[in-house]
Amino acid sequence: MRCTVIRKSTALEDIVPTGKIEELESLAKRRRELLERICKAEKVEKDAIDRAKAVRAAKTKPLGKELKSLDSRLALLLFGRKRYFWARFGKTIKLADAVITYRTVAKSLDTPKNVAPVINFLRNMRGGNRFLTWTPSLNRDAITNSGESLQSKLKPLGAWVGRHAIITIKTTGQDEPTTLDRRRFPNRR
Repeated sequence: MRCTVIRKSTALEDIVPTGKIEELESLAKRRRELLERICKAEKVEKDAIDRAKAVRAAKTKPLGKELKSLDSRLALLLFGRKRYFWARFGKTIKLADAVITYRTVAKSLDTPKNVAPVINFLRNMRGGNRFLTWTPSLNRDAITNSGESLQSKLKPLGAWVGRHAIITIKTTGQDEPTTLDRRRFPNRR
């Protein structure tokens, strides 16, 4: 909707119900006036939101960079001194301001965000439907437990099968933990 200049308005109650063209013109004019006011208020709101976003971005950009550097340093420390920390604390380290966990996920399928190429490949492959559940989506367990032949064909599409080692940190006040490090280990039969 395009906003235009607001003119002197007429209240709905002031429009006389005559049933003639003048009433119709007055109602249409009032409707335009109301839409102009709504449009102006929405523009003011949008401008305020844009300014607030710009201020927030300016304030948080350096903080985000520092947080990324800090997480990188944490990951290096936690991975490099893994045996020391495991011997002293086990795989869960409880600190005053955070809980750090080391966990290794059992053999599972790791795929790119867009699984359409993998699904299309399996649909066109002889016997590939057994690796799909129909909406269609990937049957992750079937692919995970399939042979090396299929897994090697899916690898160029971004799918990978093996164990994952993940290090996370959950700071006090944080809803979800942040992944600091994620590593893949080849499947050994």
